[in-house]
Amino acid sequence: AENPLAFYNQFFTKLKSNEYSSYTKDERIALIASEIANRDLSEFFTHWGMKLGESALNVMNEYQDEERAIWYLNDKSRNARLDGVSANTGTTSVSTSVNENIVKLTISNTESDTIQGYEIIRNGVTIGFTTTDTYEDNLGAANNLAYTYTVVPVDILGNIGTAVECDEIRISYDKTIDASLYDMTTSEDGTIIVTMKNGASVPVTGLKITGANASEITVNVKDNASSETWTLAKNTNITSDTNIIYFNKPNTDDSDTRIWTYDISVMEITGVSEYATVELLDYPGDKVDFYEGSTVGVLKNDYKYGDTADDVIEAGTLVIIGTYRGDPAYNYVEVEAVYNTTAEAQEANEVTTIKRPMNGYTLMFAEIPEDGAVSDTSDGFFIFVPDLEAEAELNKQDNVTDKLPLEIKLNMYRTDSADSTESKRLTSETLWLSFPDEDSLPQIEFTNDSQNSEIVR
Repeated sequence: AENPLAFYNQFFTKLKSNEYSSYTKDERIALIASEIANRDLSEFFTHWGMKLGESALNVMNEYQDEERAIWYLNDKSRNARLDGVSANTGTTSVSTSVNENIVKLTISNTESDTIQGYEIIRNGVTIGFTTTDTYEDNLGAANNLAYTYTVVPVDILGNIGTAVECDEIRISYDKTIDASLYDMTTSEDGTIIVTMKNGASVPVTGLKITGANASEITVNVKDNASSETWTLAKNTNITSDTNIIYFNKPNTDDSDTRIWTYDISVMEITGVSEYATVELLDYPGDKVDFYEGSTVGVLKNDYKYGDTADDVIEAGTLVIIGTYRGDPAYNYVEVEAVYNTTAEAQEANEVTTIKRPMNGYTLMFAEIPEDGAVSDTSDGFFIFVPDLEAEAELNKQDNVTDKLPLEIKLNMYRTDSADSTESKRLTSETLWLSFPDEDSLPQIEFTNDSQNSEIVR
């Protein structure tokens, strides 16, 4: 408004006279403000959490659109407008860096002196606004998930600049337990003793050992410091500078792929070199990845995976393969695809795309231990077999121009029931991967040991 005091005088006069009395309090404030400003201010009020119904929104839509991000303006913005400052016409660039669960955005603009700040959008949802050239997003407990950030510059006059989308990133790290929860000492013979503070018993899933020499590591644990009995949690050889060691179920050896969590009060670690760093690992969580090497290909030979005659994937079948960590009874993997589509705009040489899950079925394999029990967290692999006939039918409906997708990604979900995919929640996903051309699909050959693998879903 050119005269702010006149705006407020009119606003409170109309508010006290009970204009728009049939609407809620939030709607009355938004409607009166929009009427006086002769602008549709619905985005301003909804931005600050006010609830506006369809009827109120229809009234405000009759006014001229407000194209500025006025919710970010301040006295400095008003003074700049009065001083005749020009709109920002600079170019914005953004770089990202990741440290475990913290994403840092570093932002620049070629005309930074006329920038008010930058709106930060994560996966399509506004999460913040920064008036500096950096923004840090702490993702909390998130792990093995993908995120896309968009930065929208807002100049000192409230004008919204061109949005800049960053390359998709994936958060994936080994969760460690806060070192303030325990004491770690080394005895004269080199044995490391970890004692939880205040007599607590803390869930621990494994160890992260860095800077160690190649050696044999043994880990024994107690759930109560006063107990005389130790439980062997791990016995293994380490060979690299950085080693992630997950504990085994009691009374199993290092070949068991199940990941076990112990409630630990005291831990004894032997075989770690003097200058190594030892950290305790928290529950690792679900994880899905494409298989390193030939992720997509066609079967070289028939692959029989079960006991019945129908449990066969025929030679020449297109398959997508990967690895997972989770509970194969309650996890399932979905393959999401991007396809080229044809639209009326195709005449203008414009190409559009569509994203959707691929039709098909997934076989999830997990090693069967001697006791027959698959853990809540196991390492395994999966085979996804696309239903190309169903895909062709959908492609026809969606005006897809190509037989195969441009890109694919993996989404892993966990369900509450082993027999249903309802109440699913996303627990892990990959970045997008380019799909190979049909003429360059490699051949894939599986081997099967029926005693060591099982189709779970």
